[in-house]
Amino acid sequence: IRLTQVEKQELFAKYSSKNAQVNHIDTELYHQDFLEFTTDKKFDFIVSNPPFYHGGVCKSEDDMRHAARYNEHLPIERFIAKASKLLTPRGRFIFCYDPQMLPQLIVELDKAKCKVEDLRFVYPKEGKMASLVMIHARKGSKSLMKTHPPLFAFSKDAFSLEAQQIYAQTATHSIKCEIE
Repeated sequence: IRLTQVEKQELFAKYSSKNAQVNHIDTELYHQDFLEFTTDKKFDFIVSNPPFYHGGVCKSEDDMRHAARYNEHLPIERFIAKASKLLTPRGRFIFCYDPQMLPQLIVELDKAKCKVEDLRFVYPKEGKMASLVMIHARKGSKSLMKTHPPLFAFSKDAFSLEAQQIYAQTATHSIKCEIE
């Protein structure tokens, strides 16, 4: 793959560089705000874990955590419009978000000529409210949306069997590493 990354925060940019190095991925990293990112390139895929908590939640006093978590730093309408402009025709946009914001996400995706093709809710445990929605949208799509079964992240105090299988299949490791 040819990977282009955009990361606003310095520490997360270091994590991302280290992750690419450890996994032998050739990457071009732009240390800047996604909304200010400019390029002549168009992308087949955009994958994002944006700051997605809405303004009504209790907020962290830590500046780094605040910027990483709350969507006031990357408003939904601007985030989706920017991603759409960077996608090729029929390009795919894959991201996660606060499930309480799903109606607004679908409206903004529609405005940006992107349609949700796949949707999956993530729950911390059975009996809890969904804490995340994973979305696969496609520019110019006419497909009907597929809603996938829920993903439960934990069973008791350990990762659920499905979560363990996902980590194993993707050879995913925690980014909690020491930056040199």
